[in-house]
Amino acid sequence: IHGREWCFTDNLLEINDKMTGSGKHKIEVVFCLHPDIKIMAVNKQQVTLDVAGNSVELTFIGKGFLTLLKSTYHPEFGLAIENDQLIYQFNGDIPVDIKTRIQW
Repeated sequence: IHGREWCFTDNLLEINDKMTGSGKHKIEVVFCLHPDIKIMAVNKQQVTLDVAGNSVELTFIGKGFLTLLKSTYHPEFGLAIENDQLIYQFNGDIPVDIKTRIQW
């Protein structure tokens, strides 16, 4: 079972994902970025983005790891624009909690 809680403050959005149950599972938290959003820096748990000239920081808190994937954005039929996806992956036993903090 998956539950999600959203917490908003002035310059922060925190998304808390809780997976319950048992056994080994592959879990992915995926953020598909608009083509105008640029990745400035990335490490195992954190990425800094340039969003319209503003710095936005995503931090993942959990037992997983962050990867980047090239993808395509489809704003209309027949149109594909290259973009990036952020994928936070966890492979292991549940229950598990994953927290995503978005700060600007």
